[in-house]
Amino acid sequence: ENQSPIPATVMVRNVRNKHLNSFAMIEEKLAERKDLSEFAGFKTLGSNMIRLEPFFQQLAPHQSIDVGVILKAIKPESIDEYFEVLVRDANSLYFTAIAEIQQPKVSLNRNFIDLGKIYAGVTEVIDQEHKQCLILKNFGNLPALFQWEENNEVEDETQGGSIVRFEPSRGTIAPKSEVHVYFSITVYSGGNINELFMCKVQDIELPIGFELVADSFGLSVSYESFEESAANLL
Repeated sequence: ENQSPIPATVMVRNVRNKHLNSFAMIEEKLAERKDLSEFAGFKTLGSNMIRLEPFFQQLAPHQSIDVGVILKAIKPESIDEYFEVLVRDANSLYFTAIAEIQQPKVSLNRNFIDLGKIYAGVTEVIDQEHKQCLILKNFGNLPALFQWEENNEVEDETQGGSIVRFEPSRGTIAPKSEVHVYFSITVYSGGNINELFMCKVQDIELPIGFELVADSFGLSVSYESFEESAANLL
């Protein structure tokens, strides 16, 4: 705010920006009609971006404007930046901008499940009462969006494969809370089962998940003809 009866020229800069320290440079760029956007932004120590809009202004007598401090958060960082408001023919003013950039902190309570012996065509269920229950935990201060990958490509049960189901398969975990996940799998082939199940969490680079192992037994059928049974009785 310009509280004086005469115009005032002001410029806001980060004190670490040694290149932006005089009005003459900005006025020269303006005279050449060059873009000033490169001076409006700067990188923090953690490589996040802060922009000041506007960073340079001619204020009429008793005029006031709002200066936006816009943060583009890319990675976690504790920000503590010092700014100078340069005023032509007057003393500078100063202010500090602080911020805590966080990302979701989500984990799964287990990374391995052993179902032991199972049977083809029979659905195995892991709910919150199961000793190998699944729990997504959000340890952070931000809501976390998650989505399980369900690769169900079984078109014909006689051709093998499996069908899996997660409930909820997607959703939001509130800060400092947890979500119990219902999991079921139906295997349609015999043999050793070893599969990975992944869950994507928004703003976390790598997915989380678990490995599942089991010994699946298929249906075993034997028969004996009526004639053979009758002959054995004679």
